[in-house]
Amino acid sequence: MASVKAAYTLFPRLLSDGKKVWYYHARDANGRRLTARSTGKTTKGDARNHCDDLLRDGKLGAAKVPTLLDWTKERHWYEWPRDKEPLCLYTRGRLARSSKDKPAVGRGHIDRCFAHLRDHILPSFGSKRLDEITPAQLEEWLFELATRFAQKTVINIGSAFRTITSEAFRLELISDDPWKRVPSFVGDSKPRGVLTTAEALKLMNPATVETVWNGNQVNYLMSLTAMITACRQGELLALQKENLHPDHLDVEASWTIRYHERGPTKTKTKAPVPIPKYLYDALMNFAEWDGYIFSFSLGKRPATGARVTDAFYAALEKIDIDEKERARRNLVFHSWRRFANTYLRSRGLPDAKVRQLTRHESETMTDHYTNWNADSFSDVSKEQAFLAKALTNDKARATLLNKAEEPAEPEST
Repeated sequence: MASVKAAYTLFPRLLSDGKKVWYYHARDANGRRLTARSTGKTTKGDARNHCDDLLRDGKLGAAKVPTLLDWTKERHWYEWPRDKEPLCLYTRGRLARSSKDKPAVGRGHIDRCFAHLRDHILPSFGSKRLDEITPAQLEEWLFELATRFAQKTVINIGSAFRTITSEAFRLELISDDPWKRVPSFVGDSKPRGVLTTAEALKLMNPATVETVWNGNQVNYLMSLTAMITACRQGELLALQKENLHPDHLDVEASWTIRYHERGPTKTKTKAPVPIPKYLYDALMNFAEWDGYIFSFSLGKRPATGARVTDAFYAALEKIDIDEKERARRNLVFHSWRRFANTYLRSRGLPDAKVRQLTRHESETMTDHYTNWNADSFSDVSKEQAFLAKALTNDKARATLLNKAEEPAEPEST
């Protein structure tokens, strides 16, 4: 004779504050065990009485675990409509727990997670209850994704899923998070390449703007500013005339290509970035309008990132770095950050100061422009000015070319 399963089972759980509370597992109509729920009681006898009361009232197994599809719809996972506050409850919670100057999550990240949820996660797991998803299923799914996508893409898709189940566990919808026992893949992204000093000086020589850059000042000055300041492309596109000062730039935003709007920088910080007089004069002489500095529409909107990148690639062709060589060395617009990093380190600046300029997340920059002090960046400004001088001065150029370049450590982007 088959044994009859009990309506519930009790077990203790030690909370983070050291308090022991009794939980119960109920079973549904098919005999499947539901997720654990707290009785709120500290003794087994009180916990049993609590469960018996629930059983008598028909409420013991009432808490049915939803499917992944139902729960993501209920909580509007990763939904953030254009020009509105996020609908996603997780996103709203993260933003509410962070400062407005440094939001915990950005629209671009949430939008990418929504695409992963829609295109990959729900088609595979949407019909499953949250407590039916197992580590073995997740691991098999990851390896299947890896046969179709780059490893970094697989990592990002898995990360979007991990956040969802972690939140379900935190809110006690499930008694365990299956992702906790699924090791993450290791990224395989290829480090960005870096131009040599000779190549950079040849590429950015103002005397060859017509031949190398087809006379386009926007594209030339974007690369010049990136070379000297190590700013990211999105940060440059978001620069407005009011952000330009004689000795520094106020880097306060990044241009979001997907939504065509200014958003927070990658590190969610606002920071002053020193510039030499040469660059200030070049930008002031070029941008005779208010609004966006790097613009094809007199400041009304910023230049297109793809167009700037294409111009950078075309300029590389002009100095004999063809498409095949560029791909082999992985030279992209972002390579200017590695060039600036390499240049400043080769000139003897300490790594801590270089990290301040490049604003890597491993170092904290001030959030307030009132803390800007040109004297604190005098050594950086001096080397920036010398690099700018080498563009037009034969003696300065020879000095740089005669000094052996030191390889830069791989950097965060």
